[in-house]
Amino acid sequence: DTARQGERERTMQTESTTANRAGFWRRGLALLIDSVILAAGIGMVGYTLNQAYLSTFPRDYDGSGLVATAAGAVIFWLYGALFESGAVGATPGKRLLGLQVRRLDGAELSFWRAGARAAAKALSGALLIGFLLGAGRSKLALHDRMVGTQVLRD
Repeated sequence: DTARQGERERTMQTESTTANRAGFWRRGLALLIDSVILAAGIGMVGYTLNQAYLSTFPRDYDGSGLVATAAGAVIFWLYGALFESGAVGATPGKRLLGLQVRRLDGAELSFWRAGARAAAKALSGALLIGFLLGAGRSKLALHDRMVGTQVLRD
């Protein structure tokens, strides 16, 4: 009897958490907002680094794109790690839409878990199907499943 009651309580808690998770379209809109912000930031930094590289190595065009791409990857990772960790718990796009990222147990993300989520997000985006998993019943995208996180509505 005690085991059944404990199982029922866990099921009710899981269902209430799932009900509070952000849906696919709201998360998609937040991603679009964050993508615009990131594109502007990465574009400015990439252009600046590209110009600095070309002024140093004027005939070597091959390396300039690599430097800008590497900087873009670092900015993407830092954006996710800094904004989604700790008390902030959300990127600007998520905050605008009343969303927050938490661990599956509801706790705040550490900097390193948020960084792992950003890396997993890049990987699941490259796989294309990773985001579509968020449209399922659990509302967990591939990157959420990989690092044990969820996106909740405030």
